[in-house]
Amino acid sequence: MRITSKTQLLCLLGHPVSHSKSPLMHNEQLENLGIDAKYLAFDVLPENLGEAIKGLKSLGYLGANVTIPHKEEAMKYVDNLTDEAKNIGAINTIYIKDGKTYGDNTDGRGFILSLVNDGGFDPKDKIALIIGAGGASKAVATKLLLAETKKIYLYDIDTVKMNSLKEHLMNFGKDTEVITIKKDELNNTAKISELIVNCTPIGMKETDITLIDENCFNNNQMVFDLIYNPEKTKLLQNAEKKGARILNGLGMLVYQGGLSFEKWTNKKPDTKKMFEIIKGV
Repeated sequence: MRITSKTQLLCLLGHPVSHSKSPLMHNEQLENLGIDAKYLAFDVLPENLGEAIKGLKSLGYLGANVTIPHKEEAMKYVDNLTDEAKNIGAINTIYIKDGKTYGDNTDGRGFILSLVNDGGFDPKDKIALIIGAGGASKAVATKLLLAETKKIYLYDIDTVKMNSLKEHLMNFGKDTEVITIKKDELNNTAKISELIVNCTPIGMKETDITLIDENCFNNNQMVFDLIYNPEKTKLLQNAEKKGARILNGLGMLVYQGGLSFEKWTNKKPDTKKMFEIIKGV
């Protein structure tokens, strides 16, 4: 589809964004549905985030996605927040309505859809370990809490963020036990966990450390790494060796992207086709 003076815009705001496959799947669906719009990716430094979000409205954008490391900070710069965004405490989607910017979160729903549909895993009454306490972790942890997970262990090198996430979860008043752990407790906690979720960028680089020893995995576990490039991080490779079921973040990317797409365009995308597009790259 050619670009004209009437072509509308969507974008991804993050730092970095060079690894992202979002433009591929969104642009394919925009063209497939005959929508005169293009989806771009912008590497936005934290100090420029406010200006970038303000510019969306000024330039007439349909909306945007927000990714690492901006999901929590971006909440400050939108005019309104959806109930989902308020519940989670982070946004990954911005849409424009009646001249106002709205912050929403489709990460949590995308995570659960992938976990259940792609992984066949029901988190109810299970023990989960979540690595990371950033914006993506908030979405994952909140949805697991609301899905009646029995116990949630949290680990992050940043203890302030980790304790803040625990407080956020405890405010829901649910029965789920929420426990923060130290680095030297990771391996033992992993051994007793039925679901392990990596919500950090650790694993994107070949030189990245492995946080959990491979002997801590077993065939009764589901190991979910939100990273999708590479397709199999060291974490997933080690878990698979020990018979654990594994999932990367591709399914979550597609599901959350599909929900965002609907917010922007009021049209339902073909998520199966979106998955095929990014899987084939």
